[in-house]
Amino acid sequence: MRDTAKKNGDRRNNNADVSCSANGRGIKKDDDGSFPVKIQGAGVEPFELQVHGFWLVQDAIMSVLGREEVTPRSSVALALSGVTLDPMMELQDIKGFKAGVTLRLVEEPYSPRSAQAHLARVQEMLKAAGPQDALLEGRSPAVLNTLTQTSEAPPTLHSSKNRRTNSKTEQSTEAPPPPAYILPGVSEVPPLTTLLPTNTHTEVSFSVTIYYCFLSLFITCLVGVQFPSSESDSVELQKRLLKEAASFIIHNQIPAFMNDCIESSDVPMDGASLRQALHQKGINLRYLGHLISSISQSDLKHQLRHIKRLAFAEIVVRCAQRFFSGYIQGVETSNLSAAVSHFLCCLLVPHFSSASNGEESKKRSRRRGRGGGGATDSAAWNALSGNELWSLICQDAQETYRLKEGLGSNVDHLVEQYGLQKMSLLREMCLKTGIQLRLKEYAFDSRNKAPISPDDVLNVLPVVKHIMMTTSDATRMFMAAQNSLQKGLLEKAYEQLKEASYLFSRVCDDLHPEACHCLSLLAKVAYVQGHPAEARSVQLRVVVISERVLGFDHPNTIQQYVLLAVYLYAGGEAALAQRCLYRAKVLLLTVHGGDHPYTAVIDASLGLILQGEQSLQFLQNALKISQSFRGDADLTTALIHHLLAQRLCVSGDYRGGMNHEKEAHSIFQNKCGEDHPQTKCSSDYLRNITQQAVRVERSIRQGGAEASETPPEGLFPSQDTTLEQLALVNGILKTSYSTRMMEFKEKLKERKAAEEAGKTKQESTNENQASEPSANNGEATDEGEQANGNAERQTTGSDKASEKTDHTHMNGQMESHMHNGVSKSENEEEKCQSDIINGIPPESQSKSSIVMMSPSEAQTESAVGNVKACVVNEEKLDEE
Repeated sequence: MRDTAKKNGDRRNNNADVSCSANGRGIKKDDDGSFPVKIQGAGVEPFELQVHGFWLVQDAIMSVLGREEVTPRSSVALALSGVTLDPMMELQDIKGFKAGVTLRLVEEPYSPRSAQAHLARVQEMLKAAGPQDALLEGRSPAVLNTLTQTSEAPPTLHSSKNRRTNSKTEQSTEAPPPPAYILPGVSEVPPLTTLLPTNTHTEVSFSVTIYYCFLSLFITCLVGVQFPSSESDSVELQKRLLKEAASFIIHNQIPAFMNDCIESSDVPMDGASLRQALHQKGINLRYLGHLISSISQSDLKHQLRHIKRLAFAEIVVRCAQRFFSGYIQGVETSNLSAAVSHFLCCLLVPHFSSASNGEESKKRSRRRGRGGGGATDSAAWNALSGNELWSLICQDAQETYRLKEGLGSNVDHLVEQYGLQKMSLLREMCLKTGIQLRLKEYAFDSRNKAPISPDDVLNVLPVVKHIMMTTSDATRMFMAAQNSLQKGLLEKAYEQLKEASYLFSRVCDDLHPEACHCLSLLAKVAYVQGHPAEARSVQLRVVVISERVLGFDHPNTIQQYVLLAVYLYAGGEAALAQRCLYRAKVLLLTVHGGDHPYTAVIDASLGLILQGEQSLQFLQNALKISQSFRGDADLTTALIHHLLAQRLCVSGDYRGGMNHEKEAHSIFQNKCGEDHPQTKCSSDYLRNITQQAVRVERSIRQGGAEASETPPEGLFPSQDTTLEQLALVNGILKTSYSTRMMEFKEKLKERKAAEEAGKTKQESTNENQASEPSANNGEATDEGEQANGNAERQTTGSDKASEKTDHTHMNGQMESHMHNGVSKSENEEEKCQSDIINGIPPESQSKSSIVMMSPSEAQTESAVGNVKACVVNEEKLDEE
């Protein structure tokens, strides 16, 4: 185990000191914080390796093993000055380690376990590493390297020299404009060819697998089973418990799930994420019909339309999957692709019949020289029609899910009524049945021609229901790190996350969903602590792991691409950050469509990174989506109002900026109160905009083209402010209010007021008793006052203890600025919640309240005075 006694700050200082080579000449660090070391020994030619000071020795070894010249070896170690290095040590903690140092590669004897790992590695190397080859084998490819124009590398590797060079080249290039198909307002689905970006070494026509294994839990009710009479009481008890559990799910868990979908930032995007979210609440998929009914009867049904859309799609696909399993069993191998394409056409094309498909089959057979298709036409699978299939799906949905709302006469009803995309439905069907289709554009609106031909069906892969194997030690350490984050102990959580990530890499080579989540959280912690280079390095691994383990189009992959864009932008790689956001937007539009809450997150991020009219276009669409799903009075909506106000001020539209800031101030005032720091910051910004608008208007009326005075500096966001706003938009930092906290504070004030009244009454009684001319009574009075003082101190102490307890159980909904200043001691840190997920950490509380403006822009005037000033200035503006 590593020695965790050292403080992280010392390690950072040590890392910063690594800047000299062995020859004594200064070696400048790269922008991403990496520096070179020399590797030699083990019969290979000496080479240079880019490393980071925060890397473990094991990370450096994995990078070395990724090089071609070291490929034949697997059991190796690194040594410095003849001493073999501990794999668990960080490079910056090694005595004598510095930039340019020479490390010796030492071969170690193979143990039975390392020999097995070596053979597995050799077998993996024999397989082609290209994304098209992964698709042909039913595995999900990793396209990050193609997107960033870097060389292919295993997911456990960090930035190599080649990647560093490409990153620098990327930074120097001009930022690419957003593609037309991701712009707000475009109704068409992005071209499918954009899902897997290709380079000059990859054929454009390779196939696409939309496939990954999934976990589905079912509770099977045994029908017709006879129990012995002696077990009748037990059976009745189990029936009663089952009914109570069902009632609890319908009346408690489903409403709680609906509430989470409105308030939480992690919202399901497809069937897999919907299934996972339901299972986390203990809701089985057979309750999908109850979920749809509950949403239809809810007052917030418009805000939950995306969940209702996903539930309908999941029901249709699951019913179609059950019928497809029996449908495909009787098909001959030679007709398999034709049968699969026919089934998909019946599902996605209304009133599809076998007549047109039969004609196409005959033409294809004649072209291939195989004669007519009589045997094929008479096959049972070819007799299936679109109306018959949809009727079977509707019947199964009613019987299995108790669906009260009808599915209509065909799939077009779901498209028109609920906004379901046929491409999303096709994706879900392929995921659940293992169908592999060619990467091309499919026209589902054609009534005369089958959109999917037998030539488009490349393979049918087995879909295996399985449970992901757990790693107990790594999972235990990961959970401990999450608990530390809940207490605000970022340093401790950082060490635990590093330990957990190492354990994951040792057991499953990082290719594990929990390893992906662990590394993602590690990147967030590193970023919040002010180390974007480390966050970037870790997040690159996260994206590749998510692509290969969960799928290149999985919702988690979309979110990880957006987080990577934040860290890249913080490191000055704006062009690469934009490409990652474009990639995330394309995947979201393909998987679900633009009508989703997460669209606001991506568009707001693009609005912060882009400039000019494009920035305003994406921010306006983000505001529209946020108002639609979260409401006009939500704090997220207020934040986007403020972002729009800033960008409008940059473009010179002060009146428009003033209108948006007024909306933001109204929301903050209603949600947080007059005295909240956020409300005060909004008041200051609104006052500055109004004053500048008055000056501009006066100058224009006097004949001037523009205001003669320089606009206030606080109107234009700085780079640091933009970075913090990106963190807020993407949930890395979060500003939230808590109704429970407000209620607790009010009750605490009332209790203290009652205690003060009791103390005053007691003091008046003591004064009356002290007025009696008796020395004994005077002594007794002194003793009573002393006792009362002790009691007061005890009461105050109990109040503080009670307040601390309630702070700990606020369920992560602490306000971001309830605490001022930086916590120093561990006891004080335990009182604060970490803002990695639930609030701003103690290290960040000295910054601006919601990052509405930089700390230097904050004003000291009261909120009421600022609002009055804004009103006066607005009156002047209207008069002029």
